[in-house]
Amino acid sequence: WADIAPAGTVKPDGFDAGNPADPAYRWEATDRALRAVKAAGLEPILTISEAPLWAERYAPGDELLMPTDRFQGTVRPDAAEFALFARAITTRYGGSFAGLPRVRWWQPWNEPNHHNDLNPQFDIAPDQPATATSPLASPAIYRELLQGFARAAHAVHADNVVVAGGLAPFFRPSPGGRA
Repeated sequence: WADIAPAGTVKPDGFDAGNPADPAYRWEATDRALRAVKAAGLEPILTISEAPLWAERYAPGDELLMPTDRFQGTVRPDAAEFALFARAITTRYGGSFAGLPRVRWWQPWNEPNHHNDLNPQFDIAPDQPATATSPLASPAIYRELLQGFARAAHAVHADNVVVAGGLAPFFRPSPGGRA
């Protein structure tokens, strides 16, 4: 998402996030990749992750997650903005936009239970150690992202398939990051 959407910490004035033709979007690399995949006779599944900085929503206690290369694009992504992007990307690759190929399979986010992909993972202070019984935050964050994406994708094409993000397999608390 962040590679396609406008960069910066503030959403640009006049930017229409639900419009795949908005000139602030940078679709070129994805267009090329999907054309090549389809030309090779393959059926792609597109995984969407990493919010642009302007679509992250920090809350009190998230100070240790402030933008760094490690966590950038992962902190409380705005579900409403993600749904607008879902409308734009599923429309663009819906098979009737500017001669671009159809994508039917969509995976909103990957490993939403891993700190490299979605934060915060736990509903505890970031400087506190996580345990197997720590209350979780990421499932509620991800549920909103997934539901908004699915609604938008199915509004574009009812037969779009929305696959829940693959999960990291283990609980692995570690210094500086917890999964």
